[in-house]
Amino acid sequence: CGITMDQVFCGDSDFPIAAISIDGNRAMSFLPKIILKPSREQHDLGTPLLLTDVPNDMLQAIDCLPTATHGPETRWILIREMKCGMSRYYVSTAMQRDIASLAQVQDTWKANEKEVNDLWLPKEEKPKFSRGFNQQIAIHKDPFTQP
Repeated sequence: CGITMDQVFCGDSDFPIAAISIDGNRAMSFLPKIILKPSREQHDLGTPLLLTDVPNDMLQAIDCLPTATHGPETRWILIREMKCGMSRYYVSTAMQRDIASLAQVQDTWKANEKEVNDLWLPKEEKPKFSRGFNQQIAIHKDPFTQP
């Protein structure tokens, strides 16, 4: 893609979005501190994500506002937020009851032996899931894009 690691870490780039983050700092300034630590010393799992932390426009896009008839607690929902190398998860009540608990999700993430979606996604469904996931990344690749 033509971007060097120096450009990623230091922000020396002709691409303004790649160089500066939302808060005005270098976009990847947090990475060296994480990468240079041994994995056993890295802390990459944050406190659980709360539903109130999820923007309402995202919940509205999937018809899942807390006031909806079939609100988020009645549906299987797992949300992962990543900020500055820290992951946080939200797992709905229905998802915890029927599929995987927050503790299982966090333990799977910490163990780093399989993907979190392996907790419910059959191996033969992974290619289709990955295509859909990658399509969403491509569609919403720019910061502040509406869902």
